[in-house]
Amino acid sequence: MPVPSAVHGTAERALTLVQEWLAHEEFADSRLVVVTRGAVATSDEGDVRDLAGAAVWGLVRSAQNEHPDRLLLVDLDDQSASWDALSTALAAATDAGETQLALRDGSPYTPRLTRVSADERGEAPALDPDGTVLVTGATGTLGSLLARHLVREYGARHLLLTSRSGPNAPGATELHAELQALGASVTITACDTADRDALASLLDTVPDAHPLTAVFHTAGVLDDTTLTNLTPELY
Repeated sequence: MPVPSAVHGTAERALTLVQEWLAHEEFADSRLVVVTRGAVATSDEGDVRDLAGAAVWGLVRSAQNEHPDRLLLVDLDDQSASWDALSTALAAATDAGETQLALRDGSPYTPRLTRVSADERGEAPALDPDGTVLVTGATGTLGSLLARHLVREYGARHLLLTSRSGPNAPGATELHAELQALGASVTITACDTADRDALASLLDTVPDAHPLTAVFHTAGVLDDTTLTNLTPELY
């Protein structure tokens, strides 16, 4: 199954499961444990191997904000020691009020906030000056600020800027002129990035001489709801 289909399908099944479980009054004093494998990284070097599971983590973490103490996320690796330690780790996590847990070779990991001093900031990744940078929602307030920042601070030289209104959006002409004056080659076009066919056609316009090397998604439409009213279409 293609990865996008697997992600959507798994997330929809998880949504249905959580909704049905929360709706049963007999489970009101218990916690639902959602177990994944390889869905989160526990270190900077760690890999996320299960993208569908990662989507489930995003969904359930949001659900935890609405339903505290009702859901526990657990991620395992492939080591038998983690399976052997699962029961004990679950009991300890429940007693400690943990909401997220990962087991790696039998050892438990829980997320924690730590202080980071200003001099520990890492180096910002450099943009390929020959590559095309795509910014969605680029004619909005956030997108236009980002486009300027990418040109001024990161040396972006080939920008593909898109929004639903494209060049007809208020301020688009001025943005185009400003970025060109800063030395960038700029294309502003209309595209609804929620339309897969339209997005595919847009990506086909990226020239081989300047391949797509970075994508910044700033487009968005507010269409929120609570977990109990969430549908697969909205999700």
